[in-house]
Amino acid sequence: MTGVASKRVWFSIGTTIKPAAILAFSRQLSSFLEAGIPVLNALQIIEEETDSAPMGAVIGDIRAAILRGSSFVDAVAAHPQVFPTYYTAMLISAEYTGRLDTVLAQLATYLERDITARRQIKSALTYPIVVLFVAVAAMIVMSVFVLPKFSGLYRSLGARLPLPTRMLLGFTDFVSNG
Repeated sequence: MTGVASKRVWFSIGTTIKPAAILAFSRQLSSFLEAGIPVLNALQIIEEETDSAPMGAVIGDIRAAILRGSSFVDAVAAHPQVFPTYYTAMLISAEYTGRLDTVLAQLATYLERDITARRQIKSALTYPIVVLFVAVAAMIVMSVFVLPKFSGLYRSLGARLPLPTRMLLGFTDFVSNG
């Protein structure tokens, strides 16, 4: 565990394992188990073929734990920072029923829906955030460049301005003069 543990600590500092990597792991392991490939062999193949180095380290740690005598569920549960509690709970039920391949496929489907929903939420929030930044930038440009020019004009007229206009001009003077 010395080599794998040091990898795990190093990866937890700046690199996180994305849900897409857990999704790929679940789908691949499900397919291998459905094809009749033993868990250890499937884990070795997935570890070698994974694009995510942090996920590869986790898979290697799971495989090493199984080789030491742990069950698959215990090996996965040893990584709560990677696998959510519902994931390990589902694997426990799969271990009792002997349907690990089916449960992994169901978990992959759930993870895929979760990833899609998160992507849609981020997409839906992008437009309002951009509009907010543009509005703030427009207010800053107006306060710093445009309104100071009108301020002198209004003062030269000597007219009594409405309260909101006076407040805006006061804010502009504050921003301009620092």
